[in-house]
Amino acid sequence: MTDWEGWAPLPRPAGRTTVEVLRAPEPPAAPRDRRSPDVVLHPGGRAHVTFRLHAPEARAVALAASGWWQPQRPDVCDFAPRPDGWWQGTFDVPDDWEASYRFLVHDGGHDGRQDPGWWARGLRDPDAPGRTDPHNPHGHGAGRGLASSVLWLPGAGERPWLAGFGDVSAVPPRLATRADEPRAWWWVPERPNGEPLPLLILLDGEAHAERLGTARVLADAAAAGALPPVAVVMVASGPHRARVLGVPGGVARWVGERLVPRLRREGVGGRRIEADPRRVVVAGSSFGGLSALFAAARFPDVVGAAVAQSPSLWRYPPGALVEPLARVAPRVRLRLQAGRYEGAAASEELARALVLRGADVSSQVVTGGHDWAWWVPRTVEATAALLA
Repeated sequence: MTDWEGWAPLPRPAGRTTVEVLRAPEPPAAPRDRRSPDVVLHPGGRAHVTFRLHAPEARAVALAASGWWQPQRPDVCDFAPRPDGWWQGTFDVPDDWEASYRFLVHDGGHDGRQDPGWWARGLRDPDAPGRTDPHNPHGHGAGRGLASSVLWLPGAGERPWLAGFGDVSAVPPRLATRADEPRAWWWVPERPNGEPLPLLILLDGEAHAERLGTARVLADAAAAGALPPVAVVMVASGPHRARVLGVPGGVARWVGERLVPRLRREGVGGRRIEADPRRVVVAGSSFGGLSALFAAARFPDVVGAAVAQSPSLWRYPPGALVEPLARVAPRVRLRLQAGRYEGAAASEELARALVLRGADVSSQVVTGGHDWAWWVPRTVEATAALLA
């Protein structure tokens, strides 16, 4: 048996992931009302993406795209000035790029001659004044409390059901929980029928319910036939996220010991839940990705599938999760996903080790960073495939 109580997380590593950012030739200045970003597809799976911002007060402007926080050249994401206070930057990227991004704006400091802070501190600098893209209708408010715009290039696939991403005009209803339990929200399809539903549990539920508009995405995906009928519960991580997510206890234990058994007894939103554990999917990202794996490893008779996106495997010694997950391999299905620009080696290595142990596991590298922009749609797609 695994001594779960002895699993203490390691400190966060100090190293930084650097990425190569490729620039493309700048096209002529576009009309002021032209939407940004402007995407031109090229052969070989590439695209040129041009971003524009009107910032006449700026002395420097840069693109801060998820995963590009530490480019190999600190000024490679800087825009070029254009007439009448406009700034423009064009990048050569894979045509399946999925990214959240912001514009960083530098006014030159007190004397107007200082270098931009991101040259020294990186493009994730929380103190740098930033703006969303005023010409891009897609965005979200999750991630360090900063609003971001979202870009999905055509190579990622046609997803008309993502039109409402970031729409939090209607927060889903709350699930009744005790004061000592996590907050949770629920969503079920509108079309009623008497059949029990499979169950999807989304971790970091406050982001899904209050900042990402995931309930709208689920509804649109279900209406488009991209998601089968499923009951969804979004479980919050709360103010002590690092203590309750990414650990064998915390939320993972609560989900397996209390939440799923309760939902099987009481249902969700007036709908019954299927009894088959293979029809219960737990999905999470980052620390939540680890918790999804822990839920499957600890409670295979309750949770039969896990979608672990960008799992923070650095929290434990290399290979630490192989044996616990291999032990339940006959009973659970594991879907690992990681971003190309965040470093996917650890996730791929875990998948390879589990394949050798006979596990039903897959590993996918997404052209993106550590980012809700791909976590949300890929959760929908992975869940649909698991429940097909």
